[in-house]
Amino acid sequence: MSWPTMPEFRAIARVLCCLLVVNLVVRTTKRPFLSWIYQWILRCPTNSERCELFWQKSRPTEKLVWKLVDYIEKNQHI
Repeated sequence: MSWPTMPEFRAIARVLCCLLVVNLVVRTTKRPFLSWIYQWILRCPTNSERCELFWQKSRPTEKLVWKLVDYIEKNQHI
């Protein structure tokens, strides 16, 4: 087995650099984005008498949204 050549090292370095940038973007935007999602999901319509949210009309969607809300509450300390 031969050692990697210089172009292979450059390709590996580029991939690692891209992964680093993606990781930094995700880590810096994850908390504000999840907080915004949390507020948007649980906001009641302004002109309705009852607070029936759009995602509560479908049972599978409701289960998914409640799992997301639980995840945000546990991990984001909202």
